[in-house]
Amino acid sequence: SKRRKTTKTAPSIEDMKGIQKMASSALLCTSPTASLQIPTLSLRTVQNKKPTTIEMPTIGLGTYKFKKGSGDASKAVQEALEVGYRHIDTAFVYGGEQTEKEIGSILCSLSSSSSPVLSSIQRSDIFLTSKQWRAYHGYEQTLDCLEKSLKRLQTDYLDLYLIHWPGPAYSTMNRKKETMANSSDGPFVYAKNGHQADEIQALRAETWRAMEDSLYEGKVRAIGVSNFTIKHLEALKKTARVWPPAVNQIELHPYMPQKALAEYCKSEGILVQCYASLGGQEHDSVKCDNMCQLLFCDYFQ
Repeated sequence: SKRRKTTKTAPSIEDMKGIQKMASSALLCTSPTASLQIPTLSLRTVQNKKPTTIEMPTIGLGTYKFKKGSGDASKAVQEALEVGYRHIDTAFVYGGEQTEKEIGSILCSLSSSSSPVLSSIQRSDIFLTSKQWRAYHGYEQTLDCLEKSLKRLQTDYLDLYLIHWPGPAYSTMNRKKETMANSSDGPFVYAKNGHQADEIQALRAETWRAMEDSLYEGKVRAIGVSNFTIKHLEALKKTARVWPPAVNQIELHPYMPQKALAEYCKSEGILVQCYASLGGQEHDSVKCDNMCQLLFCDYFQ
């Protein structure tokens, strides 16, 4: 018999909201019996100074924007682990430098949890990422930043350690766009001493050297970068002993595809890791509805 021909029509906004609601319900379910099964990807790294790979879960819980002292980070990490997440992404500076502490408290208490799911989780089951803050650019400074993160997280190693930003530390938080636009130094007009435009490339190289040594010493299992452009990566490549970086974590979604950067990373063997992958870091209901149209348009055509 002939296959019946069907016609698909584009979904309405209400259809999309229904899909969003079902997807959210699935991800937020806290039943231990509904554990997520998340596949992994191989990351390039070095062990005993020899090339190797490690596995990283393809989906992780980001902990950006949890308010300082709210306890929201602790709650989110605990619930995420219970439903099956095993990749937790944080940074030195998140939550007014308190988020790492909250995560560390949860990780340290897993074995004594009343939850059979949580109590069975070992440190080796969790893929833990943190990021070096740009105020700590430089060799000794980066080593110090890592030690502080390890102490806060109550662990003796990280699975992935990233340079959070390629840019400088600033002398003030009160940076004016007009001042930067009118200055020949651009944003570097506010750079702190030692972080000027003619110094930052060498400073990043020293940051990477510290991360390489931390990798060799086993304090981190893989190293990478975040928010790096092609220019930043090309400069880093000139002095790197460990190349390529395991990942470049960047904002990437249909509103910001960054195709040239993604292609460059692919050509260099750098895994592109996306943040704000559902359309950006700020909630916008119209933008969210449009995103659903973009995500599902192929299916409905």
